[in-house]
This record gives sequence, structure tokens and C-alpha cells, in this order.
Amino acid sequence: MKNPLLWPYWALLLLPAFGQSTESNLPPMGPEVKIVLATLAPKSSADGKALSRMVPQLFKESGQSIKVQIFYGGQMGDEAEAVEKIQARQIDGAAFTGNGLGRISGDSRVLELPGLFRTPTEAEYVYPRIEGSINALYEKKGFHLVALVEVGYAYFFSKKPITCIEDVRKTKCWVWKGDQLANEMMNDLKIPAIPVNMTEVNSALQTGLLDAFYATPALAAAVQWNNQVTTLLEMPITMVSGGLVTSLEAWQRMNDAQRKLFTRVARNRMGDLTRENRRNNAESIKLFKQNGMSVTASKDPANTMEQAGYSMEARLSGKLFPTELAVRARALVAEYREKNAGGKK
Repeated sequence: MKNPLLWPYWALLLLPAFGQSTESNLPPMGPEVKIVLATLAPKSSADGKALSRMVPQLFKESGQSIKVQIFYGGQMGDEAEAVEKIQARQIDGAAFTGNGLGRISGDSRVLELPGLFRTPTEAEYVYPRIEGSINALYEKKGFHLVALVEVGYAYFFSKKPITCIEDVRKTKCWVWKGDQLANEMMNDLKIPAIPVNMTEVNSALQTGLLDAFYATPALAAAVQWNNQVTTLLEMPITMVSGGLVTSLEAWQRMNDAQRKLFTRVARNRMGDLTRENRRNNAESIKLFKQNGMSVTASKDPANTMEQAGYSMEARLSGKLFPTELAVRARALVAEYREKNAGGKK
């Protein structure tokens, strides 16, 4: 199954894609601009395909004035290296996971507070209404947030039976090394997690260094971590997000018309990807059940993760993200629930 979030890291030799393959009869929208992007996603993944579809569309609709080159499959290194390359102007931008976005600025991580979104439609409502506020903070740091994407809920998986957070505490659970938000979450839940780079999780599960992890179902299937566990705890931890980012310098190389086109195309493609991510996650859970995995309802109170999110927010507001941004996110969620009968729609 294709990976909608963090993607296999073995596809490192895929050729870059260029934007000048589709002819256009439209007059140039402005001076010719070349934008070089990077992603961990293989070109064949859902994420890779979403980015690939942007290339000819931007080239054609800009009158051949926007040429996008994409390096897939981690050719430009991991996300930390991609951030460094953007800062060094070796590339112009990248598609990032929430962890990668956090390496640029912690501001967007407010959207990944545990329990913030009870339904995907809440995230769908909040994202476009808060992107501008997050981008203003990004631009102060020399970046531009083009579009956010909903990746899906993450869950705990384990080799051992788990029915509640107390059971997870007894496992050797993975936490992404260097991910501040994830480490804070593990501390809040009192889970003695083991920090490991994402590329090393598979071998750590095989050797017994780890026997549990958290991930979206589609990611677990894509990187085949699901083959090494027996249980999924059916309690959403957090809504994982990702995004497309450029340097502010690269963004400003385009004129106003080109920037508007780039934004429209990117957000439309990320919307398509969001819908595909939802399908892939649902299909992955069905596949897990068919293959004998136990998908177990949690015995914990329904608001367990929501309470963890409030606790983390209290500690991280003013540090990882501005307090006013957290207040804005909460207000938008409340606004949606008020408009939609408690968020049931």
C-alpha cells in the first residue's frame, strides 16, 4: 500500500521531475521562475503523485513561466537536511511531515496537540482558517507555508496485547528522535519511550529494541511495520499534519499572479491528497483486521488524549508555539462544533 505520510526511505534513486513537459498556448504569466522542491516521498506514493500532478499544471497555467523540479525519495536527505538545504539556497522548498515542519518552526505543531480534533472534518475546517496565522510566523523565519495537508490519525501499535495507555507504558515504545512534540506527549502520558530515527524503526522492531510504535495506519502498512505487531489500540492519538513549504526568497521570486496560481494549485492538490489519505487509512485498518491483527477499543476514558493535549498546551504555549495561536486553534474548533451540532457532522 502507498504511504501517505513518511514514506519508505529506500526509494533514493528516482529521477527528478521537471515542469516543462506540457505545452501551453497561454501567454507567460511573468518572468520564468524555477522552483526546486524535495520530498521523502517516492514518486509512486500518494504524496509523490500529488506533487507530480502540480508540475505540468503549474507549467501550463502559468504560460510556461513556472518550472518546478522535484527530487523524490529522500534524494536531498532527511527532513533536517532539507531544511538546511533550503536555508543554504541549494533547494527552494520541500514537502514536510509535521516533524519536518517543526524543524522550521514549532508554530504548526499546535495542530498536532493530542485530542485537538475529534473528527477529520474539524481539521478540514480549521486548517484553511489558521494557515495565514501560521504562515506569518514562518515568514518571520524566512519561509513560506504554501499549504497544509491532513495525514490522518496516529494510533499505538504493539507486539503485545494493549487495551489502554497503562498497557502501552509496559512496552518498549518508539518515539521519533528529535521530535519535541512527540517526546512531550510521551512524557505527559508517562510512556518510557525509546528515541530512534524513523529509518531505524524496522530493524529496532526486529531486534526487540522496540515492541511498540505510533503511526497512521497507512504509514504502518507502507513501511511494513504492521507485520511485526499484533494489536492496534483503537484510540486516536493525534491528527498528523504535513505541509508544502518554500523559502521566502523563492516565494518572492514569483510575481503576484504566479504566487496566487501556485497557492491555488498546491492547496487543491493537498486537498486531493487529504481525501486519498483518509481512504488509505481506512483501507489499511480493514486490511489489518483481515490479516488477523487485533483492533482493540481502548478502556481509557474517551477524553484521555484530549486531556493530554490540554496539559501539553499549558507547558508548550509561549515556547514551542505562541499562546495566541493555540487559543485561535481552540476557538476555531469550538466554532465548528457550535455550527455543526457538537462536531458530529
